[in-house]
Amino acid sequence: MIPLSVSPTTVGLDDFHPADIFINSSSGTFKVGESITIKCAIFQQISSNDQLYTYLCKNGVGVQMGPIGKKGDYDFIIKNVSELDSGSYSCVYSSKKSPASNVSASGQKIIYVQVTEGLGDFRPADIFINSSSGTFKVGESIMIKCVIFQQISSNEELNMYLCKNGVGVEMGPIGQIGEYVFIIKNISELDSGSYSCVYSSKKYPVANVSASRQKTIHVKVTEGLGDFRPADIFINSSSGTFKVGESITIKCVIFQQISSNEELNMYLCKNGVGVQMGPIGQIGEYVFIIKTVSELDSGSYSCVYSSKKYPVANVSASGQKTIHVKVTGKRCLNYYLY
Repeated sequence: MIPLSVSPTTVGLDDFHPADIFINSSSGTFKVGESITIKCAIFQQISSNDQLYTYLCKNGVGVQMGPIGKKGDYDFIIKNVSELDSGSYSCVYSSKKSPASNVSASGQKIIYVQVTEGLGDFRPADIFINSSSGTFKVGESIMIKCVIFQQISSNEELNMYLCKNGVGVEMGPIGQIGEYVFIIKNISELDSGSYSCVYSSKKYPVANVSASRQKTIHVKVTEGLGDFRPADIFINSSSGTFKVGESITIKCVIFQQISSNEELNMYLCKNGVGVQMGPIGQIGEYVFIIKTVSELDSGSYSCVYSSKKYPVANVSASGQKTIHVKVTGKRCLNYYLY
């Protein structure tokens, strides 16, 4: 432990006395993800009935408090540091217990801490994906392979980091084959972006890793609704009005001929967003039943179908053939339209 620069002035310390301060770095420099150990110490004799408290201050404001034991010191540990932990640290002590944020110690013995990205430990890796164009549809999976072409010794442990738009999102161990495969399942438009890979012999919190300006691939996720076609829609009410607690029967129908080996899926959408899915049989239709309806089931319903199976919530059918449903507390007379 090495004490750093000292200033003798005191500011706002009526009930407080300066303490010595030491950290686990001779330079005061740390890397993102490391831990800082700060020892606050006093060198006066402490009697058996003395109860003293030491306060750690950053940039003149208290951030932590701890009791001083008989040996006259207390260790503060700041784990998983980021650049936000950079600043000037100092220690004071008092026989009074106060909220840490009410304590000021600017002008006391000070250490200067700088937290850096620490990316000198990282090297770029090659990156490959399962699409030559980099384009995917909502609901599909992206397979990203990060590869290094150096020889890896049997006792060498390396970690691969996948970054999106320059910030780490996933981490995995690199085996003897020198690669790691990341799989992003059930993708949405939010997964669009620029991806890159870096690796290191050290393990860091993923979000603290940066790989901007590395080898990059650009991924674009689209709605993929070119695979969908509108279907006709019918309900068991001529007015579209239902009473709370009743059931709504919605029939989605296509009038094209379906071959015996063709598998089609029907999607029921409410207010433009998929809510249910079912297989279309040889008769070319599927019936959705919404039981014990409430006012929350009011809305605009439509049907689309596709030869592909997608997560329901990723399907959109706004602007298709639509029926408007209203659920009220009043009775209504239902007429079946099919």
